[in-house]
Amino acid sequence: MRKNMLIWISFTSISIGILIYFLDSLNLGLPAVIRNYLPDALWAISFSASICWLWFDDFKLGTIWYFVCLGSMISFEFLQYIQIIKGTSDFIDIIVYFFFSLTVYLLSYKTIFLKTKP
Repeated sequence: MRKNMLIWISFTSISIGILIYFLDSLNLGLPAVIRNYLPDALWAISFSASICWLWFDDFKLGTIWYFVCLGSMISFEFLQYIQIIKGTSDFIDIIVYFFFSLTVYLLSYKTIFLKTKP
């Protein structure tokens, strides 16, 4: 994946997530999966794509920052669980964060994993 594609993915993902929140505020009866988990998946994609874009040229630092990113997402759910942050803690959110952020991370560094030039 090219570096410029990551910033496009980040911007598009967060924009679609905002649109879903807006549509949900109109009480259109969105399905629970779309209302509850798709914005979280899009947020994880956007966050991870931004981190991978920032550290695209440095795989080691990119990997460290990816895990900081993932840790912050999991910490957010934990802080909701112990009621320091308002919200409903959900283990499925952690799975969504992990799966979608890992997908972006792997795709952004696939050239390194496959040992080919970008």
